Amino acid sequence: MFAASIAVDRSEFHRYVASLNLANRYPGVQGVGFSLVVPQAQLLSHTESIRQQGFPHYDIYPAGKRDMYTSIIYLEPFSDGNLRAFGYDMFTDPTRRHAMIHARDTDTIGITGRVSLVQELDSDNQAGFLMYLPVFQNRRPHDNEVDRRNHILGWVYAPFQIRDFMAEIGGERGTDLRLSIYDGEKISAATLMYTDQADPIQGKGISKTIHLAIGGHIWTLAIHSETSLKDWLNTYHPLIILISGVGLSMLLSLSIRQYIARGQALAMAAAVNQELQESEMRFRLMADSAPVLIWLTDVNQAAIWFNKQWLQFTGQRLSENLGQGWLSLVESSQKKWLLKVLHWHYQIRKPFNLEFRLRRYDGAYRWILNTGVPRFNNNGDFVGFIGSCIDITQHKEMEEELWELATTDGLTGFLNRRHFLVRLREEFDRIQRNDKLQSALLMLDIDHFKRINDSYGHAIGDEVLKHFAQIIRSQQRKVDIVGRMGGEEFAVILPDTNLSEARVLAERLLHTVARTPLAHEVSLIKITISIGVAQLNIHSESADSALKQADQALYRAKEAGRNQIAVQSLLAITNIQPRH
Repeated sequence: MFAASIAVDRSEFHRYVASLNLANRYPGVQGVGFSLVVPQAQLLSHTESIRQQGFPHYDIYPAGKRDMYTSIIYLEPFSDGNLRAFGYDMFTDPTRRHAMIHARDTDTIGITGRVSLVQELDSDNQAGFLMYLPVFQNRRPHDNEVDRRNHILGWVYAPFQIRDFMAEIGGERGTDLRLSIYDGEKISAATLMYTDQADPIQGKGISKTIHLAIGGHIWTLAIHSETSLKDWLNTYHPLIILISGVGLSMLLSLSIRQYIARGQALAMAAAVNQELQESEMRFRLMADSAPVLIWLTDVNQAAIWFNKQWLQFTGQRLSENLGQGWLSLVESSQKKWLLKVLHWHYQIRKPFNLEFRLRRYDGAYRWILNTGVPRFNNNGDFVGFIGSCIDITQHKEMEEELWELATTDGLTGFLNRRHFLVRLREEFDRIQRNDKLQSALLMLDIDHFKRINDSYGHAIGDEVLKHFAQIIRSQQRKVDIVGRMGGEEFAVILPDTNLSEARVLAERLLHTVARTPLAHEVSLIKITISIGVAQLNIHSESADSALKQADQALYRAKEAGRNQIAVQSLLAITNIQPRH
C-alpha cells in the first residue's frame, strides 16, 4: 500500500485496515499502525503538518534531541487505548528498536521480545509483543543493507497481547500438560510472557524445552507434565514417551511461525485485490515490493501475471510461467490433486489455502503455502483469482520431526506404546470389516533383562535393547508393525497371518536372538527371549483383548522356563463368542 503510493492519507489507511477484518482473522492483535521515519531536520515541519490535520497538540514523544525520530502517525482502530500510541517514537525503546532494525536491514518480518504495550498502560497490562514490516521509499532501491537504511520510509506494525493470541492458536492440550512461553533463552519469572499454569517455574513430573527463532528474536517454549502423567508413563525413558503426548501441543505452539506467514499472505492478498481495482500500475509496484510470491489468474484458470519475487524464487522468465506453465514447477505427484482442488475453488469462487511443493531456482522442492482470493470487477463479475505464496518448508520439517518424536520410541526407532496401540486398533477395525481376514499378534520380552542391567549397567542395557531391535528388523516382513511397549517388552502385529504361520516366524526370531549375542569388550552377552502368540480375527472381542491374550501367552512361556514360545490356547479361541 505504502510502496505503491507517493502518499497514503489517513482515510486511505483506515479503509485498508478495515478491509483486513482484524478481529476475526488475527486473534490478540490490538491494531495495525504505521510508524514514520522523521529526520531531525524535518521535525518541525512534520509536527506542523500533523497539527494542521486536526491534531493541534501533536508531538513526538518521548521528547529529546536525536539524529532520527520515528512517530506512530497511523494506528487503526484510532480510538480508546490506541490513542495513547499516537506520536510515540518506538525507536527510543531498545526492545522495539532491535526488532525494527532487524526488519529494516533484512527486509523481512521483525518481532520484539516482551513489551508493555503503550495502549495497555491503564489496563491489566498483560505481556505483549509487536511485529514489524519495513516500508521503503517509493521507486528507491533497497536490495542491500546500505540502501535499506538510506531509503527506509517507516514500518507497518501490529501490537499483540500474548494471552489473547495464545488463547486462539494454542488449541486444547491435555489436563496433564502445561505450556509456558519465555522471552529469550532464559527461563525465569522476569522473562515469562505466557503460561497456562499457576507455578510455571517449579519442577514438574517431566519437561521439554524448545527454542524458537522468529523474526530475529528467540522465544522459549516450556512444556511440563503433572506428576500424575509421570506416574503413568514408562519410567525407563520418560522424556521420549512424553514427547508423544505433547507432540500436538508443540505443533500448535510452533504454528506461531505459520500464523505470521499466513497472516502476512492474507493481508497482502486483500490489500492487493483492493489496489488492483484502483490502478494497474500501483498494483504492480506494490506486488513487486512485497516480500511474498504473488500471482494473478483469469476466469479460465490461466496465470496472467507473477511478481518479481515469484520469478526470483523460481529462476524463470515470466513467459515460462504464464497460462499453465507454472504447473511444471509443481512436484509431479501433487499436480493432479492440485489441479482438481483449484478447479473446485474456481467453481465455488471462495478463498483457499493450499500446501504443495514447488521447485525453486536451485532445483530443490520447497513446501509452499498458497493463499488465493477471488477477484470481482466493479460490476460484481468474477474475473479470476489473486494469491500469494510463502515458503513454509522449515515449518513442515518441524512438523515431520515432531510427528516422529510423537510416534516413535527414541531408543529403538520402533513405534512407541501409544502409537502402536493406535495401529493395533486400526488392524482390528480392518479385520472386522471382512470376516475372511485374520492377523496374529506377538508379545516379546527379553529374558532376565534386570540381571543384565544390574550386572553391566543401564548403558549396556540400552545397547542390548538396540541390538535386539536390529535383530527384529532383520527378521520382520515389510508389512509387520513393531512397537516397544515399555522397558524390555515389545509387540509385533503380523497382518494376514494365522497362528501356525505366526509360530514359524516366532521360532525363527527366537533362534536368531539366541544365536546372536551382543559383543561387549572382551565378552559376549547372551540374550534369549520369550514370546506369546495370539490371534486377531472377526471373533476377537477387541484389540485390547487380543493384546491381553498375547500377554497371557507370554506369561506362560516365562513360567515354562523362558526362551520359549507359547501360543494362545485353542480352548480360548473356541470359547470366544462371535460379535454381533
